[in-house]
Amino acid sequence: MILTDVRDYLISQNIATADEIFVGNLDGSGIMMTTGGNEAQDIYQGLKYETIDFWIRNTSYEAGYQLTRDIIDLLHRLSNWETTDFHIFFSHAMGGVEDLDRDGEGKRIFKVSVRFIFRKLTEIS
Repeated sequence: MILTDVRDYLISQNIATADEIFVGNLDGSGIMMTTGGNEAQDIYQGLKYETIDFWIRNTSYEAGYQLTRDIIDLLHRLSNWETTDFHIFFSHAMGGVEDLDRDGEGKRIFKVSVRFIFRKLTEIS
C-alpha cells in the first residue's frame, strides 16, 4: 500500500517518528495520512496515480505549520525514488499549506495534498 511506504519514507527522512505519523487515524498530535482518491490508471504502462492527504494536528500553530512545510519541501517535485514496494516517478504538492483552524480540543489543523505517480516494483509492463 502506497500510504504505508510513504509513511516509512517520511520516518526515514526524519520528518516524524513512528509514534507521530499514522495511516487513517489520529488520536493525539501528529500526522494522519489518508488517500485523497485515485485517478484513472494507465493499464498499458502499469502507472498508478494517487493523491495522499496529510493532516497535521498540533497544539502549536508554528510547529504544525512548519511540519506541513517540511512535508511539502521533501515531497514536492521529487522524482525517481523508491520505497520498499514502489518506484515513484514523480510526486508534487497540489497546493500550499491549508490552515483549517482548530478542532474541538483547540489543536491547530493543517493539510496538504500530494499527488504521486508510481508503479509497483513487482509489476512488469
